[in-house]
Amino acid sequence: MKIRTVVSVALFTLVAATAYPSAATAATPKTTIKIVVSGCEGCTIGWQRALASDTSVVPNRPKFLDGEQKKVSGGQVTFTIPTKSTQGLSFTISAPWEGTIDYVTNIVLSSDSLVGTNAAPVGTKVSTAQAKKRQEGSPCWNGTTKAKTVIYVSVAKIKVKDPDAIAPLAWASPTVSTILPGLNGGDSHPVSLTQGTTGNQEAFYC
Repeated sequence: MKIRTVVSVALFTLVAATAYPSAATAATPKTTIKIVVSGCEGCTIGWQRALASDTSVVPNRPKFLDGEQKKVSGGQVTFTIPTKSTQGLSFTISAPWEGTIDYVTNIVLSSDSLVGTNAAPVGTKVSTAQAKKRQEGSPCWNGTTKAKTVIYVSVAKIKVKDPDAIAPLAWASPTVSTILPGLNGGDSHPVSLTQGTTGNQEAFYC
């Protein structure tokens, strides 16, 4: 009887372990994204994942995730999100010194140009002068499979018209891998930039 009891307990333990995986096994992989910001201490950075109907993002559900917003402190902010949701992310930025503008600024992550023989490689450094002259780019991140990653962002002030105000110009330098946004909504394909910047009034659809 003792031997049978031991065997039964061992068998039950094996079945239980198979049927109910540990928390570590069942946990969703996550990515910690550190955004190192130059020239915008006290700015607020947020993330969104808004997917166009014709998006190339995988997985393409859910269609909308509205992430948290954090204030830049010590030149950086950090977000931790599910790794599978990193593709299609866009990042917003607002500055304490910006004027009253009718949109939220998005961080441009890619180089000019996005397509064709003029496309600059990922990892290209972009100066302020170059950023201001860019005519196209994308705020839609291609995502990562890594547990940790760093995106370096530079910020400058630009004067925009209609309304007449100071606004942030924000771009990744070095650039990171991006995707072209979807064609639906008001977003162009690729994105036309004004003084090197772009933004949205609800979300940027990737």
